Amino acid sequence: MTSPEQPAALRERLAGRRFDPLFANAALNQLMRSYATRHAGDGHTKLLIDPGHNRTRLGGPDAPGGRGQKV
Repeated sequence: MTSPEQPAALRERLAGRRFDPLFANAALNQLMRSYATRHAGDGHTKLLIDPGHNRTRLGGPDAPGGRGQKV
């Protein structure tokens, strides 16, 4: 896919979807990638944990996981 085609393909793929979660995920991925690169030589393992979609004020009442539920 050439550069001029990329924005159109992205718009087509994301049509009708909310962008907030997509941008949040992209930002978090970039933050973790930058952090891991910056601290690559410190001898520590970096681990990003996704807490999932939980029933909270932010996740909403219809989220699948509740507080106290174990994975």
